[in-house]
Formats: sequence, structure tokens, C-alpha cells
Amino acid sequence: MEVHTRRPPIQSRPGTRDEVYGDRVAASRFDYLLQELLKDCGKWGNSKSLELEPLETLWRFLEMPTSLERPLPLNRRPESIGGSPQVLRIRSGAVATPFVVRWGSAGNESDVLLGRGVLTGENLDLPLIARSEDARTLRQYPRGQWAPHAR
Repeated sequence: MEVHTRRPPIQSRPGTRDEVYGDRVAASRFDYLLQELLKDCGKWGNSKSLELEPLETLWRFLEMPTSLERPLPLNRRPESIGGSPQVLRIRSGAVATPFVVRWGSAGNESDVLLGRGVLTGENLDLPLIARSEDARTLRQYPRGQWAPHAR
């Protein structure tokens, strides 16, 4: 049984509160990885707005191999998390838009929507999140601006 707890908010930028939810080991590691990425791109401790950095951190974290070791090695994730990220954009007024996620290693990718594989022939009028061509960052594709991944 997994226990999901609410962690104290981290304050990555003045006047903000970033909430991380999850089990103790996974949430702590995510906090650390996000802080490192924000420091690397000059967004830690200032008022620069975040873009895809939290999702990029989660994406990299989910791609790591698992480990049962404690303390958790820096290049591993706990077995309590895994699978493709489930991505929603929520705007003021509670309008939520799900994103299709192109998930997997190069040459073995598949399109996933809210944790399930997209069906062949399924017509999706949704945006897509995928690795950029250089595989270093994530890229958003607007509705109607991408083709489903061939299986």
C-alpha cells in the first residue's frame, strides 16, 4: 500500500509556494532534482516564472532506473513511482486540458493519454508533450499540429 503525504511547500521564488505530493522518498528526491534544475537555469530564488521545469524534472525522474537502496542513489528513483506522466494544464476558472504524452525511449515511443496508451485510429484534438529532437528538453505541440506516433 502506498502512502501519499503532502509535504511542506518549497519556496523556489519570492512569494510563491510550490507543492509536491507523494511518498516521503519520491517527494524528497523530486524536491532536490527540481531545485537543482532551477538553479542550473537561473530560476531558483528569484521571480522568474516557471515554464516546463517541474514537468522536465518529473520526466527525467521517471526515466531513471529503480532502486530499493536507502539512501537512494542520485541516479535512481524509488519503486513507488513509475510509468508515463499524466499531464493536465489547469487554468483559472478550473478549465483543464489533458495532454497526450509521447513516452518511451527513442525508437520505442508510444503516445499515452492520462496513463493509457492511445488507441490506433483514435482521433485526439489535444496538445502533445514530447522530448525535443535533441532530447534535452520537452516540447509542446498545439492541437492539430502533430501526428499520432505510428506503432
